[in-house]
Amino acid sequence: MRLPSLVGRIRLSVAATLLAIAFIAYGISLVSRSRSLQSRIEHDVRLLDELSHINDDLHQLALTHRVDRNAARYQWPAQIESVRSRIDAASARYSDSPAMAALATGVAPVLHQADSLHAQSRLSLAIGGDPRLLEAVFQIMISRAQQLVDRAARDVHERGLGAHTATLSERWREAQALLIRGLCAGCSHGPSCWRP
Repeated sequence: MRLPSLVGRIRLSVAATLLAIAFIAYGISLVSRSRSLQSRIEHDVRLLDELSHINDDLHQLALTHRVDRNAARYQWPAQIESVRSRIDAASARYSDSPAMAALATGVAPVLHQADSLHAQSRLSLAIGGDPRLLEAVFQIMISRAQQLVDRAARDVHERGLGAHTATLSERWREAQALLIRGLCAGCSHGPSCWRP
């Protein structure tokens, strides 16, 4: 009689060990997937920071235009090149982001038009013309460039951060369920002890 009881206990301990190994393997898998999601979220946050700097640079470009036009400081070429360089560098760094690819292709012609308008505005001022129309169109171009940056940031928020955060939340819910199941397996009351 003792032998069947011993065999039953051995089977039970083997089953418990296998179950524990399965829980541990699943937990490691869950942590690994969560870590890659957290890395992707950090990537998207850095991209949003870069987009914010690009937007600031566009604002500075508009200010430089006004100063160059009114005070003849001639800082425009350096400033527009700085904006282009930042966009190119961000496009290269975040080449895996569809939002950044769309921004790079959309903002290049807008910056080219702004550059032309800046030159025309300075020329109009030099010959004594009224630059108000050119100034209005210039502001529309800068506004358009900023809207492209805002659209890219919105895309990163919605497609990137929103999706990654939702998936990460789901992973943590799985981890909580795994923890509760593991605790309930060792509890004498069973799953009912964790229900409200």
